[in-house]
Amino acid sequence: KGSKAMIDEESLYEMIAAHMPDWKEKVTPYDLQVHKCNGLTNITLTISSLKEGVEPPVIFLRIFGEMGEIINAKREREVFKAISDAGLGPKCLGKSENYRIEEYIESTSLTNFLLNNRLYMSIFAKTMCNFHHSPKLYEALIKVEPEKKPMCLVWLDTWYQMFLNKYEMMQKLTTKKENLEVLEAYRFVTKPEFVEEIKRVLPDPNNRTVTVCHNDIHENNVLQPSTQKDNLVFIDFEYCSWNYRGFDLGLWITETMMDYNHPHFPYFKMYENNQMCDEEIDFLIRTYMTEYHKKYYKGDLILE
Repeated sequence: KGSKAMIDEESLYEMIAAHMPDWKEKVTPYDLQVHKCNGLTNITLTISSLKEGVEPPVIFLRIFGEMGEIINAKREREVFKAISDAGLGPKCLGKSENYRIEEYIESTSLTNFLLNNRLYMSIFAKTMCNFHHSPKLYEALIKVEPEKKPMCLVWLDTWYQMFLNKYEMMQKLTTKKENLEVLEAYRFVTKPEFVEEIKRVLPDPNNRTVTVCHNDIHENNVLQPSTQKDNLVFIDFEYCSWNYRGFDLGLWITETMMDYNHPHFPYFKMYENNQMCDEEIDFLIRTYMTEYHKKYYKGDLILE
């Protein structure tokens, strides 16, 4: 809200200086080097100091935008604080109602072709298991969403109506062949029986397979720190909420086919030949469940 007016160096400096004593003492607005990152709902900036001897030398600034219907702003703030406190993601260095200063992690994001590499699958499965079953994350989320409704059920209802509206509009306007193919996809997912069948096969949301989930796992939201090659860090928690824990694992499996850094329209590309095979999926799930039974199993006989 009003975030575009806050991009100038003076405004950025005021935000940083309010929370970062070393920057306030040693840096001026003219010493800021600003790089804009990709972001859909927020303005995200990597800011470094041109002056040496400032700690930390680089920060990540997130200026909140309009969250929309699906993203709960209060939930996102509470969850990020818990993630920071639990050491499961970037640290929170300062915050206000309009922005947040986060730890900058020197890292590289993964590519979809690395997601079915067994080394990364193993690290991901263990990291995701610990994320799902973190007591601090559970306590933070239960305060703002005590009903524990799986997010995929929320999305099924919300997106179904959104797709239905889009389908009806496209029916009236679409004539090009490539758009007719998209229209056919919309027609398929807007069948009421399609949604009902998905709901029918989902587990009872009251069982213990519903945990804190990231809900937006893909190549650009998983970082490999430059100094920790045996570690992965999740970022961007706007959709983090309750869900079936298999949802995050399913995202990792399907995202092996999706490249979101494609340089040409529509700026993503699908590689069906990079789809995980059954043996790879089995390895991912077994690694996850081994970590679960080693750390979190309580003798409840839930052997998913």
